[in-house]
Amino acid sequence: MSPTRRDFLKLTTVGGAAVAVFGFDLKPAYAQLRALKIARANETRSTCPYCSVSCGVIIYTIGDRAKNVTPQVVHVEGDPDHPIN
Repeated sequence: MSPTRRDFLKLTTVGGAAVAVFGFDLKPAYAQLRALKIARANETRSTCPYCSVSCGVIIYTIGDRAKNVTPQVVHVEGDPDHPIN
């Protein structure tokens, strides 16, 4: 027996109401995702070249320098320790 459209709508309504009542916080999931994303990455501090302010940025790259592979940028964020930020 396959679920009907009505059953699907009932289930999603009940699920949405349960999430609204009991709460569902995504902050822990996002923190784990960020840590997993940059766990093996190399951290490089640089300046942003897109305007004349030159804010500090932290660039996370993945790539093996021993094999002469161009690193791939996986994450860029502002540098809180940079004097201009």
